[in-house]
Amino acid sequence: MKKSIEKLLGRIKENGWYVTVSGNYINIGKYSPAGQDFSFDIDVTDFEEENDITAANLFVEAIHVEYDNYDVLYDLYDDLHDFFYAEIYEEE
Repeated sequence: MKKSIEKLLGRIKENGWYVTVSGNYINIGKYSPAGQDFSFDIDVTDFEEENDITAANLFVEAIHVEYDNYDVLYDLYDDLHDFFYAEIYEEE
């Protein structure tokens, strides 16, 4: 992994986020005392061919894309669907 990304991951951890690296995937998340944990994955496969600065910029850009695409309501509706589905079919 690029040193610039390792440095960014260190800063992320210092700010209370957890980081898990598995192959070319980095999972970044934060636990919530209310049970509303949040995490996302970044695929860094293509970053390895870039220089350190470009790799860091691509990594930060990937985080911004995850942020922009995150839909809290989708997760809420998905959880509600699962709950009601279980309630309906457990009674049968």
